[in-house]
Amino acid sequence: MHAWPLIRIVREGRANALSLLQVLWLLPALSLFRYVPGRSIIRHSLWPLYSFKKNKETDVVDLRILWRLGRYYRDSESLRWFLNPFIFHESDTRGSYTAFLGGVVARETSPQGQTRTRWLWVF
Repeated sequence: MHAWPLIRIVREGRANALSLLQVLWLLPALSLFRYVPGRSIIRHSLWPLYSFKKNKETDVVDLRILWRLGRYYRDSESLRWFLNPFIFHESDTRGSYTAFLGGVVARETSPQGQTRTRWLWVF
């Protein structure tokens, strides 16, 4: 079903399953809201406010808010999230790292639980 430029719904297969939903679309790749269900990957976005992508097989999640002002990314080995330019956090099997104001104050934690605080990127 198409009602350009308001809505576009694409259904495929014998079960007539939803394969694409776009709201306020101008071109096939550009729309205000886009939802693409899939067997292993779920995607939806409300451009330019956010975009969300999740891979069911690998458990990778990627959420972006206002392009990259805020971001949350998780995979099987690591977790990263930030709200630019205020805070950044990353953790994986090697430990974790949290920075405030672009690294003016930062804290590192090793896998053994030892912590180290840095001031002004150096100390």
